[in-house]
This record gives sequence, structure tokens and C-alpha cells, in this order.
Amino acid sequence: MRKSDNRLALCHLHRALDIETTIHGMDGNTNISKILGHIGLVYIHDGNAKEALRYIQQALNIEQRLLPVQHAYIGFRFENLGSCYMCQGDYPLALYYYEQALSIMERTLPTYHRYYPITLNGIIKSLDYLGEHEQAIEFAIRKLNIDQT
Repeated sequence: MRKSDNRLALCHLHRALDIETTIHGMDGNTNISKILGHIGLVYIHDGNAKEALRYIQQALNIEQRLLPVQHAYIGFRFENLGSCYMCQGDYPLALYYYEQALSIMERTLPTYHRYYPITLNGIIKSLDYLGEHEQAIEFAIRKLNIDQT
């Protein structure tokens, strides 16, 4: 995505957020948290992890109030936080959030869900940056097995 595409996406997402919050209030429903999460993802894609973190944390706060602790959306948001910290070079914190995401996904999603390889890849990269190569290989094998099914 080009910078102009990111700006356009942010414009539309902020407009959607304005409409939802006008109708339901800021903490009204998970549609608001999804929009906040999408805004955060655009900022990650744009390389602005600090701004992404702000929106993703808001999304997580809403979801933690409205959803059960082990809900898949919370797992997705933990994966998003892992991506933010990975972009910032904070690999221990990235690994923590990727592991939290994987824990929830293992309980709530089938292994062929698209977030599994994304989360496993985050764990692999985090471990690799931390010098934990043997552990990274174990997760890479796990990811390969899922990719092949």
C-alpha cells in the first residue's frame, strides 16, 4: 500500500469511527474496537508503531470489557500488539504478546485459521532476534506442519 492509500484508508476508517461513536458511544460495541484495530493496522503498515499502539490498545480495552477473556478478538489484538512491539524492536515484549495471542487462538480457532501462521511467524521472528534459534526452529516446524495441511 502506498502512503496515499494509507491516508485514504485512515480517512475512511476515522469517518466510520465517527459514525459508530455518534450512534453507540465510544465503548458501545465491538464494531468500534474493530475499527480502532484497523486504524492501528494501517499505522503499523505505515511504520508508525507508536500511533498504532495507541489505537490497538484502545481496541483491546473495549474488547476486554465486552468479551470473555479467551475470545478470539482478544487474541487478534494481542497479535497486533506483538506486531507493534516487533516494529519498535522490543522483541521480548513482542514475543510475550505473540505467545498470549497463540494461547487464545489454540483454544478458540481451528489451526487452519489465517491468524495462526501470522502469529507463529511473529513468535519465530521474535525468538530469532532474541537469539533463541532452537526454539525458533521448533515453532518454524510447527508452522510448516500447519502450512502443509
